[in-house]
Amino acid sequence: MTTGTARVTDILKVQLMDIDYLKMKRIESESYYGFDYSVSKKRDFCYLPVCNRKLSAFSKKYDQHIVERLGYLIGIVLAHQGYNGFKQLKAIDLRVLLGKSYAKILDWGEHCNWIQVDRMPCEYHSTSNSKYHRSIRVVGWNGSFNRVKIRERHARMAVLRFRQLRLSDEDEIYRRALIKVYQDSRNSRVIKEGYGEFNRFLASGLHYPNIDPFGRRIHSFITYAVDRKTRSCVKPLGHFKQDVVEVDIKSSHPSLLYELGTNPACLVHAFDEDKVIDAFFEILTRNYFEETMLHQFRDSLEEGRFYETFWKDCLDESFPQWREFGLKKYNHHYNMNHRLGQIGERSILKLLFMLVVNGGAKKCLDAISRSKTYTTLGRLIIVYNHEYRIPWFLENIQDFNKPYWPQKNMCLTLQRIESKALIHVLDELDGTWCLPIHDGILTLEKDMEKTSQAIAQSHRELGLKPPKISIK
Repeated sequence: MTTGTARVTDILKVQLMDIDYLKMKRIESESYYGFDYSVSKKRDFCYLPVCNRKLSAFSKKYDQHIVERLGYLIGIVLAHQGYNGFKQLKAIDLRVLLGKSYAKILDWGEHCNWIQVDRMPCEYHSTSNSKYHRSIRVVGWNGSFNRVKIRERHARMAVLRFRQLRLSDEDEIYRRALIKVYQDSRNSRVIKEGYGEFNRFLASGLHYPNIDPFGRRIHSFITYAVDRKTRSCVKPLGHFKQDVVEVDIKSSHPSLLYELGTNPACLVHAFDEDKVIDAFFEILTRNYFEETMLHQFRDSLEEGRFYETFWKDCLDESFPQWREFGLKKYNHHYNMNHRLGQIGERSILKLLFMLVVNGGAKKCLDAISRSKTYTTLGRLIIVYNHEYRIPWFLENIQDFNKPYWPQKNMCLTLQRIESKALIHVLDELDGTWCLPIHDGILTLEKDMEKTSQAIAQSHRELGLKPPKISIK
């Protein structure tokens, strides 16, 4: 075990213990890995009911520090869902924030009409098991909760331990990325009318980034709380008048699929398990790309026109009815009812590629595997997604409402290699404001060249060919 991993393990052990005041004081003063989890002495806030009756009913049973700890939890729910929806929280998060008796505290909070708790049995336990997933909704309306500074020492320590937990990861570079995204999120504001309360949530540090267990992407508020049209309004403190841009990897997954077909060694960036790497490596080396098709594939990526040239030619030859088929998939996927001509051809092509790589659009994939020119591409995807099943591995990363079945092997691999490269980009841009957006980076326009160079450098470090970059 590495020193870094051991240190993370030690922190997690501390988080699950009832720490006395001396231990709490030591944690409060230390800066683990050079990061001050008190966030440069910025004050944390909790949200307490305006109604004195509600507040006193809870306070009669629990001390003030428990009141503030539950208030911080309410702040997290409000930051993500407002008063309209449920926020799912893990048992370990609730334990760290509220203590061992979190179930009783939540029950009393529900009794006092602060919150509503929806309990769902865990996927891998019987319905009679006491372990549940808890989703929490705040009961009230805009203005029914006051934003109050956290003053109680026990409450401040609980928030500190919670922050340590949410910003920890066994992989050192991912841990640094989580911390950076959290800092940059807290220093961001949405410069648009109607986002005043949202900006207060950002300033309070209630929006925590998280790592997607499937593709290992880091998601911040920019991916789940801000729509695409509003991204240009997200700016760092002190730079409200400057423009922001999205620096994206052009045709990211097609580029990585080409890498897999020509450089199977890049599998090490997707998996840690030798058994998985060896199995997929054997599949890739046994089902190689045909030479003529490989040249066409490479040329389309270098031109930056993969979908318009290679992929369209592939579908025209193997599956001529792809437009009508793709339109049905598009309308179903986005819950729309468009006709041909109302949607750009490139949008349909991109969706079909995503579905094919994910193991869906079976008619389309089967047709590609039988084509004259592109048969090796179709067969590789089919074999890769279905020949080697790893349910024992997938069970470790799936949550209760996302059953990632083995036919997503290719998508899993591509996303993990992509996220590894972008994590290196975040590390390279330490000190530069930026936020990850799937396969791209949101940053100031003046830093776009620096960000583009960091993307190219991260791919070189991982033994990958630098991709084409697009600026939006």
